[in-house]
Amino acid sequence: MSVTVEIVNYKEVNLWLNDQSKQFEKTGWQIIADTALTVMDSMKRYILPSVITGRLRASVHTEKRGVGSAPYQDNKGNVFDGKFESNPQEGELWVGTNVVYAKKVDVGGRAKGYFDKAVRDGQFYMEAKLNRVK
Repeated sequence: MSVTVEIVNYKEVNLWLNDQSKQFEKTGWQIIADTALTVMDSMKRYILPSVITGRLRASVHTEKRGVGSAPYQDNKGNVFDGKFESNPQEGELWVGTNVVYAKKVDVGGRAKGYFDKAVRDGQFYMEAKLNRVK
C-alpha cells in the first residue's frame, strides 16, 4: 500500500510556511525580550527595600549583542558604566548588573533572594505567554 500526496500550489504553500516560520520567530524573540524586561523590573522592585544610594537598583539592565555602553546614575548623581565584562552571543539577551556587591545583597542583604525571585517572575511570565502561542 502506498499513499501519494500532491501539493497543487506548492509555491504558495511554501511561501505561507516561510511566512509562518518568520512570524513564529518574531513572536518568540518578542516573548524573550518581554521576559527579560519582566525579570529586570522584578529585580529592581525586589531590590527597592535595600536602596541606600540607588546604585545597585539603577545598574540592573538588559543587554544584547552589539549594544554599546550601559550608563546609569545613582541617587547622588554619580555616573557608572553598567556594561558586563563579557558580551552576549547572537540571539542571547542578558539581564543583570555588574555591581560588585550585588551578590552580597542577594545572599544576605535586606533584598535577600531578589535574583531568584525575579527569575521566577520571568519564568511565570514566559510560561503564560508560550501557553497562549500554542
